[in-house]
Amino acid sequence: MAFDGLVMSAVAQELESKLIGGRIEKIHQPGPSEVILVIHTRGLGKQRLLLSADSRDARIHLSDKSYVNPLAPPIFCMVLRKHLEGSRIRSIRQVELERVLELSIDSRDELGRPSEKLLICEVMGKHSNIVLVDPESNSIVDGVNRYSHSVSRYREVLPNRPYLPPPEQSKLDPRKITEEQFPSLIIQTGDLSSSVMSALLRLMAGVGPQTCRELVVRAGLSPDYALEFCGEYEFRQLWQQINWLGQMIEAGNFQPTLLLDRRGTPLEFAALDLSHITAHKREHGTISEVLDRYYQSLGHRRSLESARQSILQTVKREIDRLQKKTAIYTKSLAAAEKADIYRVYGELITANLYNLEQGPRPGWKIFMILIVQKLLFLWSLPELPRKMLNLILKSILKRKIPGRLYWVNWSRQNQSCPILKQWKMP
Repeated sequence: MAFDGLVMSAVAQELESKLIGGRIEKIHQPGPSEVILVIHTRGLGKQRLLLSADSRDARIHLSDKSYVNPLAPPIFCMVLRKHLEGSRIRSIRQVELERVLELSIDSRDELGRPSEKLLICEVMGKHSNIVLVDPESNSIVDGVNRYSHSVSRYREVLPNRPYLPPPEQSKLDPRKITEEQFPSLIIQTGDLSSSVMSALLRLMAGVGPQTCRELVVRAGLSPDYALEFCGEYEFRQLWQQINWLGQMIEAGNFQPTLLLDRRGTPLEFAALDLSHITAHKREHGTISEVLDRYYQSLGHRRSLESARQSILQTVKREIDRLQKKTAIYTKSLAAAEKADIYRVYGELITANLYNLEQGPRPGWKIFMILIVQKLLFLWSLPELPRKMLNLILKSILKRKIPGRLYWVNWSRQNQSCPILKQWKMP
């Protein structure tokens, strides 16, 4: 489930009850978009507050996980240490039902005078950010993700630039929607053929798709139920669930829930019990415990998947390399199949180099030398039938080979082969 405004409300309530008056002892930045504040509280001891502006896992909550810090702290970490170390948290406030949380901190300036600072955590997907602001001048001290107008036409996040909050979504607070206004408001959201869940998502602030689906299911309707088929009864049932949600937010009676599969792997999290999702097990606790376990499991799965992909790429690269080498070796083996025959030919040529004559085309002479040498070798084998040798010789000498008469006469004079001496050329 996405980190929506309802989850941010639960986080703000928990942090307000645990961290108000706490002293910031240490500040670390283990990742490029993650900041950890070690806060000492009176009754609960040391608490680790994690602020993340990661594009995929932006969030803020208390965490028990130990992170490995870099040897050299980043610039934003040093800025936070300069302005916030030793300071105390005055207040924690959520901006309406948006995913923006402001930590008001009592610090001191360079001259030791009291100075208030705002540490703002904005959870907005790829636009998430952590910004340190001076409220007196409304200027940005620094941000973990800096960008100018070349990236965002709406605002700049750079030192000494005026701070602009994220743009409003023009949605309504569910705590301010009355029963009389609700039917007309939801009809004005858009196309009547769209589902009731989509209409609620466009109407209310601070709720995500899973929360809207849960409200529709609790109202006794199908999540895909079209808005055009809703009547007075359906609108009343939906408003009752919206009213229940508003009362829960107002009273802070959240029900942080973590849904697990059969292997114990977290599937979803929410600030309320998601009854429309079937899960093998449901665990409840504080919102920080739920978020911490969910994102730790998610990070572990991602690291395993990253290692798996790295190993697969290495194996694939080695397979491709070996396949290329196999093709080369196969080609070499195919070319070397007649190596023994070529070796014999080479020895024959070497043994008869003295018979070679200079000329533009000596190849046919070498061929005839090889023929004669082969015939003499065959004649020396007593087990070879003479009739077969005679047929072989006849088939060879019938071919139109240049100079064959010369080489046959040469063999008659220089070799004691009866067949060659008795053979008459056609």
